[in-house]
Amino acid sequence: FFDVLVGYFRTSGFFKMYEAMADVEKIRILVGLNVDKYTVKIIDKANNEIAYDKLTTKEAKEAIDNDIVTEFEKSETSAAVEQGVRTFIDWLKSGKLELRMYVDAPIHAKVYIMRKDMNKTPDTYGSVITGSSNFSEAGLQNNLEFNVELKDSRDVKFALEKFEELWAQSVPITDEYIEAVEKKTYKIVEPKTESGVRQVPMTEEVAECFKRIIQNRVTPKKEPMIDGYVGFIFLDKDGRPMVAMHWEKYFQHICQKYNSIYKVQMPKVTPHVCRHTFCSRMASARMNPKTLQYIMGHSDIGVTLNVYTHLGFDEASEEINRIAKEKKEQPAIKDEKLTKLKVV
Repeated sequence: FFDVLVGYFRTSGFFKMYEAMADVEKIRILVGLNVDKYTVKIIDKANNEIAYDKLTTKEAKEAIDNDIVTEFEKSETSAAVEQGVRTFIDWLKSGKLELRMYVDAPIHAKVYIMRKDMNKTPDTYGSVITGSSNFSEAGLQNNLEFNVELKDSRDVKFALEKFEELWAQSVPITDEYIEAVEKKTYKIVEPKTESGVRQVPMTEEVAECFKRIIQNRVTPKKEPMIDGYVGFIFLDKDGRPMVAMHWEKYFQHICQKYNSIYKVQMPKVTPHVCRHTFCSRMASARMNPKTLQYIMGHSDIGVTLNVYTHLGFDEASEEINRIAKEKKEQPAIKDEKLTKLKVV
């Protein structure tokens, strides 16, 4: 069992932590609000004291909603982050993870309580870690923090007792959190460079493939709209546009199924690998390098030729044989014609 009491945490950094918690039966996270961002007021001017103006349940849920949207606007966009967020949401839906917010007062404490099932592992009751680290990538990895681990069962039980008191007085925000992440955190991201904005030509075979996909696409009850865009071709089971994470999982499943059948194992293959394969195949087919650079969307042709193009001995051998063959097939130039050309 794993209980967390922190001022705040970041879902977008969850991808670096969820694998370590995969075998934990139950996770409870109790968070507070960042006081600097919400309602405070001076109630005793003589003593210059500042007191926290308690938020209503509605205000608290709206605040966490806004926090989530802001977080994802500033967070890194990658398949790893998406996978971490999806795992977090899946755990919330399954009940493996519970999320609550304490609104009666700001939370400055950072407490992590780890307990073991004594029937399964009777060696020790657990431990409690307290210090300065919030439940975020910065707090647990990047920042210079100071934390202390206590293993005495009395310390663990004391921390757990206090946690239970706050947990009982807190507000459930699981449903609001799921809704905010699933419906308000999608965004249309501009390409890294101007070269990334381009029209990519396709073969007739690819065009026909897309036509079949569009014809067989199941129309959702409500078309999702993101930043004013609608008509997304690929939607997931919940009717949201599919992102890199979905295709990563598809490729992973294909590799796992293949490797469970055949002795010669398939290496890890990701959708991005297909970009490298395409670039290498086009280079091998002697596509004009500048044309290939345009299709790939690279501002620097060096990236196209040195990073995305993977040619080896086989391709070199084919080129040598091709040139030798073309040389043999060329008609011989007569000496007199050659002489005339020299005179001219």
